[in-house]
Amino acid sequence: MALEAGRDAYTAIVNITQRCNQHCSFCLEKDSRRVGLPDPSTEEVFAELAKLWEQGARQITFMGGETLLRKDAPQVLAEARRLGFTRVGVATNGTALAREGYIDLLRSQGLDFVEFSLHGHTPELANAIAGTSFTFQRQARALRLLQDAQLPTMFNVVACRENKDVLPEIADYILDRSPHIPGLIKIKFLSLQGRAREEAERSGRALAYDEVDAVGLGDHLTARGAAFLYDDFPLCRLGPYAHLASETVGFARNERYFDLEGANERKYCDSCYQLAFRVWPRATCHSCSLRSICPGVEENYFRANPSPALLTQTADPVGVMARCLSDLGGDPASAADRVALLSNLLRPDELSHPAVAAEGEADASLPDASEDPSRRKRKRSALFVFVSKNSPNSLDLWIEEGETVEEESKRLFARTRRFALSYKSSPQRPEAMTSGGRTLLDALADELRQADERELPLNKARLALVRRARANGWILLKVT
Repeated sequence: MALEAGRDAYTAIVNITQRCNQHCSFCLEKDSRRVGLPDPSTEEVFAELAKLWEQGARQITFMGGETLLRKDAPQVLAEARRLGFTRVGVATNGTALAREGYIDLLRSQGLDFVEFSLHGHTPELANAIAGTSFTFQRQARALRLLQDAQLPTMFNVVACRENKDVLPEIADYILDRSPHIPGLIKIKFLSLQGRAREEAERSGRALAYDEVDAVGLGDHLTARGAAFLYDDFPLCRLGPYAHLASETVGFARNERYFDLEGANERKYCDSCYQLAFRVWPRATCHSCSLRSICPGVEENYFRANPSPALLTQTADPVGVMARCLSDLGGDPASAADRVALLSNLLRPDELSHPAVAAEGEADASLPDASEDPSRRKRKRSALFVFVSKNSPNSLDLWIEEGETVEEESKRLFARTRRFALSYKSSPQRPEAMTSGGRTLLDALADELRQADERELPLNKARLALVRRARANGWILLKVT
């Protein structure tokens, strides 16, 4: 699967089922086999595809759960192709692809590529990670059928505690059985969400970056002549392969994804926005030369491991970006401009935003939307993204002065004489708002009334609300 620079099309990533036939040890959900949750109907999926097309998406990847548990998957692919989507893919654990003729059927309906999650090279390992008795056998058959079909495939391998010492063997297993498949291998460091987070909390021990020999794996894959990427690794752990981090590639290509939750007012978000809920620990990252292009550390990982095995780097970030662009067929001369753009992004160095870490009024001023000409031009209010210590879901707040416009993704909660408090919870469903979230909003509404009565300016009113949220056990992750 060839990588390319300068994609102009927007990509939509659509989850069409929450059901799954596996129970992976690192699943992003706490219960990956939630068979009781209803899928959206075929008609609802078709309507969403039409909406995405009208709003400018031109490439699409369907995800789950296990995407291919949907019996109407072929029809969904055909509808995407009928609408005109130019690149149609499916993320899958591969078990459904073992059915004779199914790959050919999907391809005939418009499938261009698959993202195949494969985490073990032996029956014992693959089945243990997946929590099944059938995963290895079905995936082995799917590999053979993909080889016969020569369907472009990205193999996603999650580096976890169970397989961290045999990643080269897993790569060999894939490469030896798919010599004619146009594809690449992506090695992803496990994300501390769902079951992985529960296990880390139970055991008191999360997988550490230095337990995975990412550089040695890169040497092995390079010797094999394989195309590969890393995902969710800080660049300092990748050594000479920093240009092969998927985040670096995303930055270089300026990939753009349709924002289904409406968090970005432009309706699309480029790869930079994937930096939400990340941190760059001050001790090692503050003076690291690669900080501006590094994806940092997942916020949940930093909670579990406040002293991550990070290594301050001195490599030239422009050189890393130029090499990435060169590999993609892009213009290396544009690397400096791309790095300069990335350098302006907000990168929190701890779990609370540095603007409110200090207790002194003079040092604790928050960004005011009116002070930033670019924000004034986009008519965008300052957005405060909070997360609770007791919940994985985020709460986005807008604290504004004067009139505020209520939108589908922005609900007005309270208004005083001068101020307005609006919110958006994630997941964006009214019933998903936790009691803690409602309690916080009530407390902030009270704080806002007090700020109005005290005639505080907008910036100090925002600061008062941030401090109240912190006192209630909430963490400020991002201010935009």
